[in-house]
Amino acid sequence: KLVGKALPAPGEHRPEAAGTALPGVELLVDLARLAPASDPVRAANDMVVQAIVAAAKVFHDGFMRQIEGVDAIDMRQAAADLMRLDILLWLLEILKADEAGRCVRQQSQIVARGALRRARRVADAYLARRGPQERFDLATVVAEVEELGVLVARIIEAGRTRRADDLADDLGRRSVREFLHAMGKVALAAFRDLDERLEAGTLGEAVLAGSLKKVANVRRLCRSVRTDDADTVLIAVERVIARKAVALGVVLVRRRAEPGMPRLMAILTEFLDRVEAVRHPPR
Repeated sequence: KLVGKALPAPGEHRPEAAGTALPGVELLVDLARLAPASDPVRAANDMVVQAIVAAAKVFHDGFMRQIEGVDAIDMRQAAADLMRLDILLWLLEILKADEAGRCVRQQSQIVARGALRRARRVADAYLARRGPQERFDLATVVAEVEELGVLVARIIEAGRTRRADDLADDLGRRSVREFLHAMGKVALAAFRDLDERLEAGTLGEAVLAGSLKKVANVRRLCRSVRTDDADTVLIAVERVIARKAVALGVVLVRRRAEPGMPRLMAILTEFLDRVEAVRHPPR
């Protein structure tokens, strides 16, 4: 029952789950420490380990069905679910259930890579069609930049604890690299969309501010990941943002006498100031 509380079904909104289960989990740990040689305690520990492995398998299978489905994935919930799984991994470490821990950790990595792959598919769909639904789905994903960062960090950290030639490490690095490349393309597409709207005379303050916020979130996500691959992508993304933002600013300045242009210029200037402040923070 405690395991079920700590790890509810994937996506089930139970923010209190981990908090209510944690005292019980700590009790099990204390009992194991107090009487490590006791047969009843050993038997109880074995049951806990089996329950964790079974719950993690159900969690993994259910989450992968969600990822492969048509409905949008709540990245915030995905990150919370994986953090609850960490509580059970911690318990397995205390109980010295190394083999079970490796199994559950592997399933956790598969789920993280799957969630990241789904986010990349959302970005790819937007890049291919850029219709209303694709725009909405992408805005939902990009807005959850902190949660995406949690998933990426989990994959990278797991890779650092594995052998360099480990297949799981290769899969993790590739999933992160492909996702970040897709995010870079999203930033480029956002500026193309702004250029098209400006040319058509339909660029308003809300659209400009929303698009620049999307670009800022993409940049923030890239900056939160510290790997050689991510650093390469970050450099490329920052160059694209700087080049495209300056080019957009040149057009706005040229058309500054038109109605609404001064306000658009102010929004873009504020964005550039924030980007520059992040690039060169005060000492």
